Amino acid sequence: GINAMNELLAACVSPAEAHAVIERSLAPLFAGHACALAVQRPDGSLDVVARWGAPAVSRPQFTLADCWALRLGRPHDAREATAPPCQHCSEG
Repeated sequence: GINAMNELLAACVSPAEAHAVIERSLAPLFAGHACALAVQRPDGSLDVVARWGAPAVSRPQFTLADCWALRLGRPHDAREATAPPCQHCSEG
């Protein structure tokens, strides 16, 4: 669970190792959902560093402006009829 993930993260020696731990730890918690973990670069763009589930939910790189959830500071469900799609999403 989350406690085991935290313990493993504390022992990671590189970002890539931490990304792999997060992917393996969160995949069972979000079973049946396509998910991605993105990290922000100094220039403000984001890189997807881990993903699980199918289909892929995001382009490998995107900007903050491409994501309604990041722009709004809250979850954004683009499946709602009145919600605009995120430009980084595979469907958007």
